[in-house]
Amino acid sequence: MDSLPEIFFRKASDILKQYPELSFEWNESSEKKTLKILKNENSGFDIEVECETYGLYPSADGWHGAAWDSTTPNTTFEELSEDCLGFVRSLLCSDSKLTVLFSNGKPYKWILSYPIDGSIVDDETGLILFNFFGKRTRVEFQNKVLPSREENNL
Repeated sequence: MDSLPEIFFRKASDILKQYPELSFEWNESSEKKTLKILKNENSGFDIEVECETYGLYPSADGWHGAAWDSTTPNTTFEELSEDCLGFVRSLLCSDSKLTVLFSNGKPYKWILSYPIDGSIVDDETGLILFNFFGKRTRVEFQNKVLPSREENNL
């Protein structure tokens, strides 16, 4: 039986062939494969998925979310990979955005907004220790590499 990293690599490679406009890179070791999709403009953000034997871990320029756990009941590695790649697809279009909050020019909070079942979810990651009294700024990033899934019913 193939491992989760092998299946994820195969599924992702097949899907990436359909999108020549995407710039990406793979990093591989014996137990782990990491896919990094590079932003195509300064207003966008990089997306990364680390695939270990025990789960898939998405991240986006400082934000990181919950894992797709390989021990999820009644779910195959293929389904897990497809689900995670569907999430990644939603981050490559205008359906999603990454808001980064800064204190004195250093990021301390990341809010990834993305669609689920017709609603927008805000998923936050942040630092516990940061300069609370620093000058606060906010920057929004959005990828527009692929067409919107929500607008085009994809």
